[in-house]
Amino acid sequence: MLGLAGTLRDHPDIYPVHTLWVVEHGGHVICAAVQTPPFNLVIPEPVIESAIPALVDAVIGADVALPGVTGATPEADAFARAWEARARVMLERRRRQRIYRLTQSGWGGKTPNGIRLGPSETGSTSSQRRNPPAP
Repeated sequence: MLGLAGTLRDHPDIYPVHTLWVVEHGGHVICAAVQTPPFNLVIPEPVIESAIPALVDAVIGADVALPGVTGATPEADAFARAWEARARVMLERRRRQRIYRLTQSGWGGKTPNGIRLGPSETGSTSSQRRNPPAP
């Protein structure tokens, strides 16, 4: 969602029509969502999961065409359940995607363009750029 919000800020012409929602509690944002029609609503992990029904109420109140929701499974499922109950509709899962996180890389070889990524002497990741080989 942060990437999409950055695009909306830096390049507003890409998505000229968009809607942003926030749920606040005690002066703090505890849940948020964004939609750029005709795409799905995007919801990140809320600070407080119980804020999702309030988000659903706000989206229903905005009277927008919502084709679906995109987010991590717990948040997307919680939003879909709340939407189904409040909008009195039957929902179906159309697509389930997985996101993988790289936690360790065992590869430290050289690439054809001269960039080498891998552990440095201190154990942290380092990168260096060298001039490409002459033709």
